[in-house]
Amino acid sequence: MRNTIAMLALLLALCAAAAHAAEPKVGKLDGKPGPTLPAVATPVTVSATAVQAEPLLNPSDFPTMLEKQGEPRFALLEWLRIANREHGDERADALVQAARLQVLLGDAEGVSHTVATYMQENPSATAIPQMLAYKAETAAPAEQAQTLKTLRQTYPDAPQTQQALVASIWRQARAGHVTETYGLPLGKQLQQRINGLYNHGELVAKGAAAFAVVPGLGFMALGNVSQGALMLTLWALCMLAFMSACRHRHYAYAFVFAFPAMALWLNSPLATMQLARQYTQASIQQTVTQWQVHYQKRDS
Repeated sequence: MRNTIAMLALLLALCAAAAHAAEPKVGKLDGKPGPTLPAVATPVTVSATAVQAEPLLNPSDFPTMLEKQGEPRFALLEWLRIANREHGDERADALVQAARLQVLLGDAEGVSHTVATYMQENPSATAIPQMLAYKAETAAPAEQAQTLKTLRQTYPDAPQTQQALVASIWRQARAGHVTETYGLPLGKQLQQRINGLYNHGELVAKGAAAFAVVPGLGFMALGNVSQGALMLTLWALCMLAFMSACRHRHYAYAFVFAFPAMALWLNSPLATMQLARQYTQASIQQTVTQWQVHYQKRDS
């Protein structure tokens, strides 16, 4: 019993000594100099009038920067966010910018919705001709014709109306036919020029189809010598094989070679006319591009 009590007392003494050694001690530095602390600077008193607030970023700066960086989709999202957040003129301006970018991205459905929202909220705004011009640029043919009619009847003197009509003429020209000139000199000139190219192309196609009675000659007449020579060679080989098989009375083999020879002979005029019309369309596209560049340089 005494031994147990003695052991417990010894254990308590050891624990107390360990706890006392672990306690942080703050005392003398044993004759060593203490650390030098920097002096606290005197605070400067600044008057309230001297503090100027940092200017806020204009909401339109960020989408404009995105567009300049070549990110029109993100710029469109930012303009739509501004339109949903703002009211009044800020919302109207954001809708106009959103419609412009939707035209750039070819989002016809988005343009139609944005223009309808703008016109519903701003029935007498000065930007309505511009919004209708955006709609006419991406709408389906029937809706496009109706939009252009509205522009001509309601806003005949607006510059956006003239721009929309000219853009419609260029779209018709790129399609290969100008059916509606809107009484503009440009439309009449393009109509005459494109109709002349189209009529000339039809004459060339018919002449090449006449040469195409012999497969390959029509392609050569159009300037596609390599494909024409290949077609002529294949047809000649098939015909020679057919005649050789008939001369030796191998009628089964004759039928095998007669079928591709007949297919080449029947398909040659059609393929030649199709190629001629492709060349005509390419010529029209080239002419329209040249005229458009000249027209833009003249106006600038």
